[in-house]
Amino acid sequence: MKKNRIITLSLLAATAIATGFSSAACDGSDGSDYKYRYNDGYETVEYGKYGTYYEIFPYSYADSNGDGIGDIPGITAKLDYIHDLGFTGIWLTPVHPSTTYHKYNVDDYFDIDPDFGTLDDYKEMVDKAHDLGMTVILDLVVNHSGRNNPWFTQSAQAHVKGDTTNQYYDYYVWSTSYQSGYNAYNNNWYYECEFDSQMPDLNLQLILDDPTCDLAKDLTEVMRFWLEDYDVDGFRLDAVTTYFGNSNVDNDDAAVLKWINDTAKSIKPNCYIVAEGQWGSTSSNATLLQSGIDSCFNFDFKGTEGYIGTTVNQQNATNFQKGYTNSMSGLPEGCIPAPFVCNHDSPSGRLVGATQARNAPQRLKFGYGLLAMSTGCIFNYYGDEIGMGAQSSSKDEDLRVPMNWGDSYTCTPVSGASTIVEETVYPFGTVKSLLKDKNSSLAYVAKANEVRNTHLAIPCGDCTTVYSNTNAFQGFLKTYGDDSVLLLVNASTYEYITYDYSNYEGYTNIDAELVSDTSYKVESTSTSVTVPPESIIVLTKD
Repeated sequence: MKKNRIITLSLLAATAIATGFSSAACDGSDGSDYKYRYNDGYETVEYGKYGTYYEIFPYSYADSNGDGIGDIPGITAKLDYIHDLGFTGIWLTPVHPSTTYHKYNVDDYFDIDPDFGTLDDYKEMVDKAHDLGMTVILDLVVNHSGRNNPWFTQSAQAHVKGDTTNQYYDYYVWSTSYQSGYNAYNNNWYYECEFDSQMPDLNLQLILDDPTCDLAKDLTEVMRFWLEDYDVDGFRLDAVTTYFGNSNVDNDDAAVLKWINDTAKSIKPNCYIVAEGQWGSTSSNATLLQSGIDSCFNFDFKGTEGYIGTTVNQQNATNFQKGYTNSMSGLPEGCIPAPFVCNHDSPSGRLVGATQARNAPQRLKFGYGLLAMSTGCIFNYYGDEIGMGAQSSSKDEDLRVPMNWGDSYTCTPVSGASTIVEETVYPFGTVKSLLKDKNSSLAYVAKANEVRNTHLAIPCGDCTTVYSNTNAFQGFLKTYGDDSVLLLVNASTYEYITYDYSNYEGYTNIDAELVSDTSYKVESTSTSVTVPPESIIVLTKD
């Protein structure tokens, strides 16, 4: 497939960091594509579900009104920043009204929490993202709601009154005796809440028993509201392995996922569905993916022990291929890997911790480069592009610290977070300062994303090891249709390694140099290229 760069993005501050998007992209599993809407004179282009996503924790991202809390207008104001780094979509953790800062206990599925703004603010954000050619996926929580949700309030009152005719009577899982994972409503009734007393579990068995039941109709309207009225491009599904408590009934979880997927795609056929599947279980996720959803997150990529972390920390590039093989193992046809290194729940901390990069920024860059070269739809957690860290990698609040803008949009820490030690949490400085440095991690991320977004073979292609010198140095061929690239990965921390072109005929054009330390120089002759430490060279055919 012919490459076609049709748009040049704006410069990042004074450093002339520029990125580009290609007009071509991978097809969705059903053969359909997203339609990206550009508003600056270019033709409408199509882009599939193999995107480059940026996860945002709204409370801590960008404060537009000075109250210390991140909000939707703040995100809208920073979309140009995200876009210019080459990210093709954003995922926001929940934004609905809720009593918690993280908003995973939803009190109203049809509104925006006042801390974050209004529905109009949200629509403006989505519209601007689409104008920039980016997609937006909403975090959809249906394992449980909030305790203040009217559905729960009415269900609880119906149980107290013994009103079995109430529509909401069976919306939640109730018992007349205490059990593990339940909480007392009064002296006579207990409700299931596997995560927290403020998160009563919805009774999703109702949907399996009758897909036309009232709960199914209400959840359908939730999906329709966001997909149609607010034009989101898909959903991230929270906690799908606990749809039936902690019983690990993968087949029932998959059956609910199938109903969600079928319903969402009956409303918007091209929407992208990614689920928080089983942490570290490829076989369980393979079962969940039988539902027809597009992706389950690949948790075996996360942290210091994941495929990215071990490639960097063990200087072992064979783990890149192992990550591809494992992420594709046993998946139904058409499923899309969703690699990430960290997110808002990662107990092993952020990218800077996973790559042990606090005193070695080149390791952070190399780690992101490996993620960008990975097959599938990749996800970057906000702040990882500037090397944000955490005081404690086991404390949720410390994984959700304020984005370090260096301007008035910087938020205050969430309640319960550790006292921020600048050199620990922000070892490489603010966005404002890094934008002035042409050698910063931001410049590297922009370049890595540009390479990824230009070559279909990188997000979409099959990956084969074609050259091995040592574990530290590997050559990987990625092919998708007529597009192919040869990735040379040097995971050594000190050794320059030379690759002889004659080892793989035809790939002699150096298309991109993802060099982690700008003091390193790539040397090449008519027959070879010397790859610096912790760097990636992308070769194409002449």
